[in-house]
Amino acid sequence: MQPGDPREVHFVYAARSRNEALFLDELVTRVEKTPNVTLHTLFSDEGEFARIDAARQRLPDSLTQYEYFMCGPRPMVAALMRGLRSEGVRRSQIHTEAFEFR
Repeated sequence: MQPGDPREVHFVYAARSRNEALFLDELVTRVEKTPNVTLHTLFSDEGEFARIDAARQRLPDSLTQYEYFMCGPRPMVAALMRGLRSEGVRRSQIHTEAFEFR
């Protein structure tokens, strides 16, 4: 995002633990300088997972009001996509990139 971009962004970062959250410090620093970006962290070792119920709890508007840009392991991305679609989010609002750990 360029300075002055008026869009509200909710950045969800999910990892197994804080220790495995790559570039988390840099993200926190960037978000502190960008008032229209909110960082939501989810760490599975703390019982928080990247699921639709977590999105419903954290996002201020209906899930159908957002564009989604997701990157992560294929099973997680597929599950999130199914959940979003079941909430009425159009496929055109969901943008994905999946990866596999070796």
